[in-house]
Amino acid sequence: MKLIQIISAVAIVGGVVITALIAIIPTVVDR
Repeated sequence: MKLIQIISAVAIVGGVVITALIAIIPTVVDR
């Protein structure tokens, strides 16, 4: 894989993880 492809993949996965954390954390904190 090219470095650009790796960076793009990491950026996409990171964005999904951050979005998931933003959605999940408030639910956990409310407990």
